Amino acid sequence: MRHAVAFGSTSNRRVSDAFRIIRDASRALAKMSFTEEDLSGTTEGLTAGEKQILDDWEMKFVTKYAQVGQIVPAKE
Repeated sequence: MRHAVAFGSTSNRRVSDAFRIIRDASRALAKMSFTEEDLSGTTEGLTAGEKQILDDWEMKFVTKYAQVGQIVPAKE
C-alpha cells in the first residue's frame, strides 16, 4: 500500500477504522442536515425537491471525483 510508507505502520489500522465509521450520507445531503437521524442511509420519504438536491450533489461528485469504491451493506 503506497500510503503505508507515507503514514507509517499504523496506516492500515487507520484506514480500516475509517471504513468502519463511514455511513451513507445521502439523506443528510438531500436534507442539508447534520442530525443523527438523517444519517440513516435511507432516502425513503424525501420530497421531490430533496431528491433534486441529492441528484445535484451526485452530479457534483461524479464530475469532480473518480469513483474508487462503493459502500455495501454488511453481511449478517
